[in-house]
Amino acid sequence: MWRHYNLQRFSRYVPNMDWDAQDRTHGMTMLGQHLLSSQEPISTSSESRGDQITEIVRKTLNVATNDLSDDTPLTAYGIDSLSAARLSLLLRPYVEVSQLQLLANVAVGDLVRRASQAPAQNSSSGIAGTGPQKEQVMQDLVAQYAPNAHSSVVPRSATVKSQGQTFIVTGTTGSLGCHILSHLLCRDEVKLVYALNRKSAGETSIQERQAAAFLNQGLAKSLVTSPKLVLVECDLSASDFGLEGPTIDELLSSVTHIVHNAWTVDLYSPLERFESLLDGTRRLLELASRSRLPTPPSMLFVSTVAVYQDYDPTLPAPEEPVLSPEVAVQSGYTESKWIAERLVQTAAQSLSLNASVIRVGLLTGSVNGSWDTNHWFPALVQSAEYLGCLPEGQEVGAPHTCHCIVSWIPVDLAAATIVDLCDIAADTLHLVHPQPVRWNAIMEPLASKLNVPLVPYVEWLARLESLAEDGDVHATHAGKNDKAALRLLYVYRKALAMPERLEESMGLMPRVAMGKAVRMSRTLREGSAQQLGPEDVDRWLSYWRVTGFIRSS
Repeated sequence: MWRHYNLQRFSRYVPNMDWDAQDRTHGMTMLGQHLLSSQEPISTSSESRGDQITEIVRKTLNVATNDLSDDTPLTAYGIDSLSAARLSLLLRPYVEVSQLQLLANVAVGDLVRRASQAPAQNSSSGIAGTGPQKEQVMQDLVAQYAPNAHSSVVPRSATVKSQGQTFIVTGTTGSLGCHILSHLLCRDEVKLVYALNRKSAGETSIQERQAAAFLNQGLAKSLVTSPKLVLVECDLSASDFGLEGPTIDELLSSVTHIVHNAWTVDLYSPLERFESLLDGTRRLLELASRSRLPTPPSMLFVSTVAVYQDYDPTLPAPEEPVLSPEVAVQSGYTESKWIAERLVQTAAQSLSLNASVIRVGLLTGSVNGSWDTNHWFPALVQSAEYLGCLPEGQEVGAPHTCHCIVSWIPVDLAAATIVDLCDIAADTLHLVHPQPVRWNAIMEPLASKLNVPLVPYVEWLARLESLAEDGDVHATHAGKNDKAALRLLYVYRKALAMPERLEESMGLMPRVAMGKAVRMSRTLREGSAQQLGPEDVDRWLSYWRVTGFIRSS
């Protein structure tokens, strides 16, 4: 039979069976309600709608009736990304509220009040902290964390000269930071690298953590003993990073470059959870302005193309500062990155610093295939195991296949490019693959290796949402990354809101310009960037199987 989902049409075989008996025994998802002989209409009574919303929330979060308060945020009842995804779907007939908004201190009373409004007003924008209110908060945080201009008034000595390049790199135990560190340590012109990382919650030393990171990324573990490397545990948000005076004196007298890469990739936490990172960005800018060298160190901030959340997807987003916060409003992660960008860009003027922003696109696996399974694409690939399919490169809203492309770039290539760009004049650049490939150039070998068919994107998403509505979401907690795509439903739904003509990643990533980066980076300009293909797919799958994220074939 032909099915329609979100105004899209796709085919689905439906067996001839007693669906009413199935409903009585196992229940029926919202996607299959039309198969039942009788369906209870959704009440239009404001009072009964409120009761139904309350009951849906209570059952989904497994809260006793007497314990559920209208004014208590759902986060107090233990809502997480999985239960938020399911709740967003179950509430859709009553009120539009996104998975992210449910995780941002929304209470039952907020949902009921929104549902009682006229349909034209019943949108998720009125639920919590979005629109003009959020934009003002973001602007206020730019002002709050602006670097102290007085910190630049320090005596500079013409006699204090750094012998060779000395770097500060933050966040070197993560994938990208690890590769940046590796490239720097292998460059002759680099004299010393201070690798700044937060303190471990456990007893593992920073040396052990860095060695494990090198090993996980397929890099030489011996790099951790390089005489050029100084590993430092610190708190970037503390005064002088919580370091002793002699260490700060050495940094002020020797550092020529700062690469600020450390950031928490958390798509669910609200903006306030990122304030310590904003404080750390401010303090790094102040450190640069306090330098005792004749020329203060250049600073490069690693941002993300995801700051373009609300930009015309048919046009390439420009390599320039984004002055309005409206574009970046979605999650605390993208909002905090926009704020940090503005701190860096305004400091370049107010403190006369050579400070630049590089917005990085989707980073694929390392030389050994290592690719963080918390990201949306690994989760999409894993879904083949429980949905029995993968989404093909079909234009959403069109009956034919289009040339949707992906501009994803391997993390080792991205790191080499960032090192190329450390000496550029203050600017804003984009880092994506200069030779994109078709979406299906990646999906076809994946589907073949996993022995599943490719189906239209809307059908793949319908299967995922059906599972979210249907299943016991808490059962997936037994395996930390079991059914990981369920946690990222709001990401995958973005494609349905896009116009028919999509070019980048089915609309899941913004399309961006990158002409300036190609001109300025020798790595990108000289053809070091090989197109992604089946060999890359093999490496990713091999890594995910070794780590248990995907079952061995």
